[in-house]
Amino acid sequence: MGEELGQQAANSVTARLVTHDANAQVTDSLKSFGNIGAGDSAYTGVNGFGLHVNPGLANGYVIACSLITRDVLDTVWCRMSHSRSERR
Repeated sequence: MGEELGQQAANSVTARLVTHDANAQVTDSLKSFGNIGAGDSAYTGVNGFGLHVNPGLANGYVIACSLITRDVLDTVWCRMSHSRSERR
């Protein structure tokens, strides 16, 4: 999900999901959000980012990811997040 917290719209927004954890591989890393109005948000819908986690990991293993977002003016936002693995 992308959120525009500024006072102006962000146009032609793209985002890339990355991880440097050897136990996880990003399988679908790039998404386009189009234009996001000031104070508005956007999400990928059902076709979200893809992340494959190695099957031997214990439940609760923490995977650090970054979402790097960029607009048409080459403004860059970076958000760090941590995901926990969970077997289903």
